[in-house]
Amino acid sequence: MTADGSGASERPGAAYLSTPGERPMLRAIVMAVRMEVRHMFNHFLRTSLAGNPLVPSALRWFLYRVTGLRISSPNVREECIMHNSYLEIRRGVFVNRACFFEGSGRIVIGEKCQVGPQCTFLTSHHEIRIVSDQLAISRPIGRDIVIGARVWVGGRTTFLPGCSVEDDVVIAAGAVVSGHLCRGWIYGGVPAKKISPLPVT
Repeated sequence: MTADGSGASERPGAAYLSTPGERPMLRAIVMAVRMEVRHMFNHFLRTSLAGNPLVPSALRWFLYRVTGLRISSPNVREECIMHNSYLEIRRGVFVNRACFFEGSGRIVIGEKCQVGPQCTFLTSHHEIRIVSDQLAISRPIGRDIVIGARVWVGGRTTFLPGCSVEDDVVIAAGAVVSGHLCRGWIYGGVPAKKISPLPVT
């Protein structure tokens, strides 16, 4: 009982915390904290620990697998940043050092691909429009990146959300892939365009 006889709780903040309208906000905060903790935990295992140059490739592969990544090749080099939980790397693939895998869309790399260093795979897309004479940008939307088998990817290539590559393609270093690349060609440039067909023997 308070001095004015109102009967309000004497505990500081008790009335505030028990307000029904605040409970959904508290639940949202708790869920957000849980997601952040899980993200921090995965980042530590997949990037800080597994990406360390002192970690053997077999242990790196194990850490990727135990955190849910579908990586079937142990040939992923150090310093890769794994900010994508839907990554699938199939058998016989080699991924060189310091590649970046981002977003909430699927990233699939087919069998026997060779990926050069510092390549970037971006799956987060934002819808952009003018609303009431102001620029409005939507929340990120995941768009899949699918790469076929036996694709050669030059260093520092960037894959943009929603792009796809058929089997047996060569992509020159520094290219930006934004659409669909057809089988049997060499691509290069920004954006990546056909340069020449692959020689057939």
